[in-house]
Amino acid sequence: MNLTWGVTSTLQVDPDSLNFAEQPGGHQRVLRVSSKKPDFRLARPSVQVLDGPFTAASDGPAANGAFKVNVTWNAPPPGEHSESNVGKLQLISNDPAEPKKVVEMRVVTAP
Repeated sequence: MNLTWGVTSTLQVDPDSLNFAEQPGGHQRVLRVSSKKPDFRLARPSVQVLDGPFTAASDGPAANGAFKVNVTWNAPPPGEHSESNVGKLQLISNDPAEPKKVVEMRVVTAP
């Protein structure tokens, strides 16, 4: 008999990963972070780029209690090649089941 289990978090991140396009207008994305927990908060500092050519900042909670995280891909100057097209963003919150959530990011190269 095979048994599996998982921990159901109250933390919700939409989308759960970010893709950036190597084209004008493809350098910024927004994450929506919320929780079923009524006193949900992102900690200070709430977001940390662990790896990759990205920057991120969070806005305070909206009226519905969700936080918005703005993520920017720092594209290399024209004619230069980026060493890494992948990265990781860590979200830190007061969610008891998942206080640290890692979001994967990548730059999708046009064919």
